[in-house]
Amino acid sequence: MENMANTFDGLLNKTAEYLETRVELLRLKTASKTSDIISSLVSKIIMVGIGCMIVILINIGLAIWLGTIFNKMYLGFFAVGVFYILVILILFFGRDNIIKKPIKDSLIKSFLK
Repeated sequence: MENMANTFDGLLNKTAEYLETRVELLRLKTASKTSDIISSLVSKIIMVGIGCMIVILINIGLAIWLGTIFNKMYLGFFAVGVFYILVILILFFGRDNIIKKPIKDSLIKSFLK
């Protein structure tokens, strides 16, 4: 009878160790996924910030160049502004396919990786 109690205690200890190991593994996997997502997000934010500065400078140069072609500086800036209004309209009406779907797919892929 005592042998059976020792076996039961051993089984109980092994089960507790297994559960602790599973919890630790889940915690480590969660930390890994979270750090991967955050580091990816930070690097993308930095790249977008630098890209925005480049685009702004190129747009100012383009507006000034168009202004010299049109002989009125404000027409160059107006032309660049109209171009971006068209871009915004295209993005607004196609936002599901152009913006939402790729972001959703990327997030799902990174969570399931």
